Amino acid sequence: MGDPGTAGELHGPGLTNAFRAWQAARNGAPLIWHVDGDLVDGPGLPQGDDVLVVAGPAGEAACATLLQRLAPHLVRQVRLARPDAASTGLFGRLLGKGKASGDRVAATDAPLNRILKPLQGHHALDQALVVDVPRLIIALARDSVAHGGQIVRGKGSAGSGDMSGKGTGSIIVTRRPWPEEIGFHDPKDPASLTVLPLGNGFMAAISDSADTSGTLQQLAGMIVAQPDAPAATASAGHAAAVRALIDADLPLLDGLDPLKDGQLSGGYGMFANRLAATWAHLDAAYIRMLMTRHGSATPEVLDQVHREDDLGEDFGGGLRAREVRWMVEHEWARKAEDVFFRRGPFQYSGTDFARLQDWMDRHGPVV
Repeated sequence: MGDPGTAGELHGPGLTNAFRAWQAARNGAPLIWHVDGDLVDGPGLPQGDDVLVVAGPAGEAACATLLQRLAPHLVRQVRLARPDAASTGLFGRLLGKGKASGDRVAATDAPLNRILKPLQGHHALDQALVVDVPRLIIALARDSVAHGGQIVRGKGSAGSGDMSGKGTGSIIVTRRPWPEEIGFHDPKDPASLTVLPLGNGFMAAISDSADTSGTLQQLAGMIVAQPDAPAATASAGHAAAVRALIDADLPLLDGLDPLKDGQLSGGYGMFANRLAATWAHLDAAYIRMLMTRHGSATPEVLDQVHREDDLGEDFGGGLRAREVRWMVEHEWARKAEDVFFRRGPFQYSGTDFARLQDWMDRHGPVV
């Protein structure tokens, strides 16, 4: 995390400084946030510390409650299996019968035996949240600026924009061969393999171990059916994990109003339906995908889009030039790396990085 710096200033990228900047602005004492490189730290993929158990320890539960209120479009509800011999409950609840939190399930029971084949013994099945930390940093930054904060970007070309040498572990993102929104995480074993279900049928396998080959072997043994090769790999251990908010002992219950990007009038479903009706000439799935990144700012992203051609060049993976321009003008993106690695799942959803780089060279900001 960045250092507090002098009074009224923050220095360095990441979630903790974004949260501090947001809290200060919301409390009427906006700060100047200095960042050399991108505001978002790390490769932009989830890790084990981006998981919050809804009914977990007090600090974890408070953080989960806060983020559900602040940015509902940036948290995904999943069911998380974890070793816990003391847990109780019925496996039938796994299929939606009753509450899912705290149930005791055997690794040999379906669907766990298809999902996590090497596991043995019994596991607790908890309701958990997977937080989109990169987008949360952007949402906090936008809200802090809206309330008087300032963000000053340096001209550094390395730092958070450099994807090499970040951490000792690995993250493998690939197609998920099962439909269930279930993953695995052992919070007591930091070197263990964490499996998280992602959107659009993807999954992430994360290991903090330096033995990448061992991680890949675990992944191969875990998956029963694998239709595609891993779509992306990255180094793990980035400093932007949501658990940093708990570890920093920040006052998490201050300011429970939603972020500017999180004010979804009528809830996610009704808001999405209104957008789909307003932009009926666009694919509804594309609009929902935009909402997962931009929340209530999606109408601003689509402003003056009267036909599909107005979205501009198609880079693949659901990324169009219109959205890239928005990221440049409103989300502090400077380079193709900022967009591709840290502002959406583009690195594993089929986006053409070379085409994006060419467009940024022609239309992006001068660094």
